[in-house]
Amino acid sequence: MKNIGWIVCMCLFGCMYKLQAQDYDLSFMPAMKSGIKISFPLSAKFSGEIDVLNARQDNRAGANFFKYDKYLMGNFWLTYAGVKNVKLSVIYSNKEKFEVPEVASSRKNESRFTLLGAFTQPFKQLSVFEQLRIETRFFEDGKGVSRSFPRVRLRLGSARQFNAGSLLHSQAITYYSEVSIKFPPKDFAANHFDFFTQTCYYTAGISKSIAIDAGAFGQLQLKPNGKKFYMNYGPQLYLKYSIAKTNQKRL
Repeated sequence: MKNIGWIVCMCLFGCMYKLQAQDYDLSFMPAMKSGIKISFPLSAKFSGEIDVLNARQDNRAGANFFKYDKYLMGNFWLTYAGVKNVKLSVIYSNKEKFEVPEVASSRKNESRFTLLGAFTQPFKQLSVFEQLRIETRFFEDGKGVSRSFPRVRLRLGSARQFNAGSLLHSQAITYYSEVSIKFPPKDFAANHFDFFTQTCYYTAGISKSIAIDAGAFGQLQLKPNGKKFYMNYGPQLYLKYSIAKTNQKRL
C-alpha cells in the first residue's frame, strides 16, 4: 500500500487527460457538511457505527452555506479490526437528496453498498493512512430510470497527534485527498471521472467517548452530462461518540 499515492495521481491524471479536449462549465457553490457518528463494540474484533450526515448548500448565484438542504444520509458500518493496522468494513448507506433551485439536482433517494479497506502506517506522532472503497450505487435518474453501477474511491491522508494539554483528552489534525472513479452505463455518463476531494480538519477529544471534528473541504465533481463541473467548498463539523471504554478512531 506504500504506492497508493501514485495510484491516486495516475487515476486522476488519466481522467483529466481524457477530459482536457472538451469545453466545460465550472460553477462554485458554498456548502456545509455536518453530522453525528456513534460507534460501539460488538466483540473483541468487530465494531459497529451509525452515522447521520447532512449537507447544505447555496446555488451558483449565492454565498449562503446554509440556504438549501442538499442531502440527509444514514450509514451503517460493520468493521473487522483483527489484523494489525488494517480495518475491513461493510457499509450500507441510504441517502435522500433534495432539490436545489438553479442547480441540476432533483429530489431522489439513493442506496449504496460499500466494501472498505483501511490501512495505517503509524509513527511516533504521525500516522499515514490509505483507504480503498468499492461501492455500488442504486438510484433513479432524472428520467425515472433505475440505475445501478459501481465506483472506486481511493483516499490518501495523514493524521498528526498533538499534546492534549490540561483541557482536552486528545487532539489531532487530519488531512486527506480522495479521487472517485465511476463505471456507469454509457447512456447515463460517458466519463469515468466522478469527483476529487481535499479535506482538512481538527479533532478535539473532549473525553474518552466524545470528540468533535471541525474543518473545511473542497470537492470538484463532474456531472453526468460530462460538460459541467461543480466546485463545492466550505466548513464541516461532526460530533463523534464512542460507546467503547477506549476511543476507536476511524480515519
